[in-house]
Amino acid sequence: MTISYLSAPISLRDKFTQFLLWEEKQNYIKFQWKQDPKLAYNFRKYSSILHNLDENQWFIYWLNNIEQNPLAKYHLTAYLEYNCYWVVRKFLERQNIYLNKLSDTEKYIKTFNILRDNTINTAKLLREFSKFNPSYSHIKTYSQRWLYNLIRDGIYQEYGIGKYTYWGLLKNTSKTNLQLALTNQGNSQKEIQSFLLLWQCFKEIYNANRQTQKSDKIAQPTSEIIIKIIGLYHSLIKIDSDEEYLNINGTVFPQVMDQCYQALIAYEKIKRPCAYAYNLPLQSEMEENENINKLTLEQILFQQQRKEYNNNQNGDLFSLWDKQQLNLILVNTIQNINESDPEKTKLLALYYGLGLKQTYISQLFNIRQDKISKQKGKITEKILQIFVQEINHELGNKFITCPQLNKVSKIIEVWLSQYYQKPFYTKLQKLFLNLTVSQKQLLKLAYGGDYSINKSNIGLSRKEIAIRFQQHQTEIDHQLEIIKTILQIGLVKYIKKDYNININYDHKQIINLVEKWLLELPYSMLC
Repeated sequence: MTISYLSAPISLRDKFTQFLLWEEKQNYIKFQWKQDPKLAYNFRKYSSILHNLDENQWFIYWLNNIEQNPLAKYHLTAYLEYNCYWVVRKFLERQNIYLNKLSDTEKYIKTFNILRDNTINTAKLLREFSKFNPSYSHIKTYSQRWLYNLIRDGIYQEYGIGKYTYWGLLKNTSKTNLQLALTNQGNSQKEIQSFLLLWQCFKEIYNANRQTQKSDKIAQPTSEIIIKIIGLYHSLIKIDSDEEYLNINGTVFPQVMDQCYQALIAYEKIKRPCAYAYNLPLQSEMEENENINKLTLEQILFQQQRKEYNNNQNGDLFSLWDKQQLNLILVNTIQNINESDPEKTKLLALYYGLGLKQTYISQLFNIRQDKISKQKGKITEKILQIFVQEINHELGNKFITCPQLNKVSKIIEVWLSQYYQKPFYTKLQKLFLNLTVSQKQLLKLAYGGDYSINKSNIGLSRKEIAIRFQQHQTEIDHQLEIIKTILQIGLVKYIKKDYNININYDHKQIINLVEKWLLELPYSMLC
């Protein structure tokens, strides 16, 4: 064990007033709690005024007062301390992270520092947790997912790709990812198709000759394997005589693979996955559908203060993104495109909503892949132009400038994903409600956890669930697979009916979408 076990704080006072102290020893990190006297006194003072606030409400209260009360930020940071500890442990236990020969102890310290740099940043706390809605999730779940992605993003940003070694990255990347990476580096079409063909030969020959155990790092190809790779490459060139390829030999092979590696590293830094964000309804829809009598006073005050905060952020891209008028601009643009050409909207739904690759979409539409790519590019370009024109007009040409266009484009990409996922999420929610009580409870425990016993897990382990259901773990896994299959089949039937598209229920993207939805589902509202 590289870090010591640490029990979670029990009382609300401890959760919002204690910090982690660690002592680095040889190959070991010892943790202990240290209470801050000022925070403890401040919490007692406000506890005498604010009675019966639960964990979510206390977090919201300190968040709302983060700019008025100098200690509010530190109460939030203190609360996030145990979540940081838990997420760091889980991340490094689950991931095979290789960070430039850092020791295990150094990895833990590195990841802790990544999280603390963010949890003490007022702007980041406001930006992230102003989106938190206690009706949809518990603050533990929300914060742990955010922290988990902060570690991932921080490691990817600093180390490029920390998950794989040099040859491991080349072997485990996808053809599409490598093609985009090489394109981003400005390689010519001839170079790209040559590099891709050589990379495919590398994968095929390597997999056929690999003798190492599964847990071993992928080693550099031997000279014998390189000869086989080059031989296969030239034999394939002769077959595909219509295309032009580079004449690559064994001497050039390492240089080409290094170019591929460097391209992947550079591309990964550009497309790093953003921090976790919930696919919530539009704010206007939430206000129309919410029953105000079900909200606590603290929740109502939080909503009002969040609106005031957003209204006061003149010219800031991310705060303006929360405003209803920006959603309205994009929604109206999409509706106009749908009215003029429904097939284009169907393309966006398959690409952004289901996450299907352009090659697969081209097969569904019986159109060449390059035409699909051009159609998608034209649609997204049109959406961006209309969006920029509307915002510039509304803000007097003070907002969208050339340096900001890339940022705006990325935000629109995220918005399109959430917009087109929403109908599929809605259908999955209906399918979920039709499940049996035991099936719903099983999904809730597996993906949503159980906060009635003060667990900090996002989902319970299969062992814990098996004990509760008094069944073997393999039977629990089997039941979960059956439930997910039910959801997948129901989803593809919906796609067939509403989009006139035939997709297998066991398609990778259907499986991924259902899995992603299960992790985001607000179980407390539906179970």
